[in-house]
Amino acid sequence: MSMDNRTKWEVVVSQYMKLSRAMQRSKLHESELLAKCREMKTMLVEKAQQLQVAQAQRIEDKATMQTLRFEMEKSVARADLASMRELAARNLVLDLQKEVENLKTRLRAEAMKAVPPAPTKADEQQVLQSQKPRLPVMASEQSPFEVICVVW
Repeated sequence: MSMDNRTKWEVVVSQYMKLSRAMQRSKLHESELLAKCREMKTMLVEKAQQLQVAQAQRIEDKATMQTLRFEMEKSVARADLASMRELAARNLVLDLQKEVENLKTRLRAEAMKAVPPAPTKADEQQVLQSQKPRLPVMASEQSPFEVICVVW
């Protein structure tokens, strides 16, 4: 080989080597990028799964909150109804107590009317006089029929 060919050959070899090294570096960088892409894809899939789980949990929580809100409203309504019933019962008890007191007062008043007053001495004398037979003092005051009835 001639010198000129040798130099050309060396130039080709050196350029081939540079190109080969550049291709190896490019392949290495590409491998690194593909590894990074695979890693990011794995992370993206994990995050998507986490997001789906969170979304399902959010829907479940929303349904639970609606159920709890409905139950709370029912409980509040029941409590209000119970309060109203308790108030009505208290008022009824008060009315019945007043009615019992009124009936006791009326009963006492009726009992006081039914019991005769204690007899006085004048009343006793009047009763004694009404029990004595009355004889006519003078016959001219009464008819003969009355005289016979009184004597008889």
